[in-house]
Amino acid sequence: MKQAIFFSVFKFVDSRVFWILSALALRLVSVAKRSPRWLVLSGYAKERLGDLAAARTLYERALTRIAVSNDTASLRWTQATQFFLERCKHCLGESCAADPLFFCQAVPVQGETEPAGKPAGFFKVDFVFSGLRIMGNLPRGTEESVSIMLDGVKIRDINVTEGILSSAFTFKVTRSALRLFPATATLTIRAAGGRPLRLFSGESAFSLFVPHGVAGSSPFIDGTRRLDKKGVPVPTLEELAADRREFFAIYADARRFFLERFGKHLFLAYGTLLGFHRAGDFIPGDDDFDTGFMAEATDPETVKLEVTEMVEALTVEGFSVSFNRRGRLFRLHARGAGIAGCHIDVHSFWAQNDRIWAHNDFCACGTREQFVPATERDFKGFTAFVPADPEAYLSAHYGPGWRVPDPGFINTYEDKDPGVLAGLAKALIAPVEYKAAYARLEALRKANPAIGEFVSLADRSLYPLPDKDDDLE
Repeated sequence: MKQAIFFSVFKFVDSRVFWILSALALRLVSVAKRSPRWLVLSGYAKERLGDLAAARTLYERALTRIAVSNDTASLRWTQATQFFLERCKHCLGESCAADPLFFCQAVPVQGETEPAGKPAGFFKVDFVFSGLRIMGNLPRGTEESVSIMLDGVKIRDINVTEGILSSAFTFKVTRSALRLFPATATLTIRAAGGRPLRLFSGESAFSLFVPHGVAGSSPFIDGTRRLDKKGVPVPTLEELAADRREFFAIYADARRFFLERFGKHLFLAYGTLLGFHRAGDFIPGDDDFDTGFMAEATDPETVKLEVTEMVEALTVEGFSVSFNRRGRLFRLHARGAGIAGCHIDVHSFWAQNDRIWAHNDFCACGTREQFVPATERDFKGFTAFVPADPEAYLSAHYGPGWRVPDPGFINTYEDKDPGVLAGLAKALIAPVEYKAAYARLEALRKANPAIGEFVSLADRSLYPLPDKDDDLE
């Protein structure tokens, strides 16, 4: 019965009637609420209905709202809105920004052989500002994962998340990965048992056209490259080795600075700690470096003040700091390098009401003593701090199965407790707070030209496109 309801409901999704009703509802919400989100979604609905002129007007209004807003949630919509607006202009034949994604297409097609019976679920794709977004739904509890197939070759497994009405998945193929896609290819999704998913409109595949992709053999098809959990091409062994040398150099400098200046242990965290504690190495293919420290403050607002002061001290000493569109502090770049090249991720942990909190989404029963004082360990020839009780943290974050590698693991916000996310959001830096800190640092720059950069990725315009694709999340 539940599966019958699922297939009846989701066949309606992405239909013309669905988008007509969505456009009407979203338009009403956008009048009542000031968030630019509703104007953008209303514009997107109009775009799906082919009313590009109306969509363009709604996107322009959304950007006007963003320009006068003073909250992180609104600012996060800047780059997405710019992309949709410029894409509309492109399709209308108007002057617009240059973007290779405007020439990409995803056309629904029927596969050569259609299996009998109901599909495993439904999916859709769309080109967005950061790449190709893939999302879908399956009957609740029927599958644990799905596979993305490109010309019949699996390029990535994705775990699904159980919701109230259905199981869902979402994945984003980044711009850097799309450049390695074939110029033309067929994209399908299969459940773990082999059954295909269909498009919401009934077809079984998308024919992808990526003009700036690979004209010959794609490394994703011939197996020489893989797609990581963030939708980025897994670096080659040589690229990984070079990146990790930079990670260790930044970490070694930062570890000393944190200890000498702040009296804090900068310890390994998240996937970096998981790989180290499980195997004494990085997780295979992992291309980032996660660290954390224990804040003295015990509430998110005061943690934000403490971390902002630390960020300013780091920047004055020549480190550069950037943070993502959510306002999560912070990424740390090497002294004197600006925000070019590699960075390590620095997460603030704090103890509050018998729980430990940390961005991006960690909240679990615990104590400061499980983290600090941290212990010194050797990590591939470098000294690293490790939380006092790493297994308590790893079990709390990854679950009891943390010792077993999970290739389909992707950390998403969709399955997180909204109350936890709301609590963590109080530690996010707001636009007005960023601008005030930026002004203080710029006031010092004349006397100290060696001051590093302090950059909000959300505050940057999408166009012209940045040199680094990972600036687009």
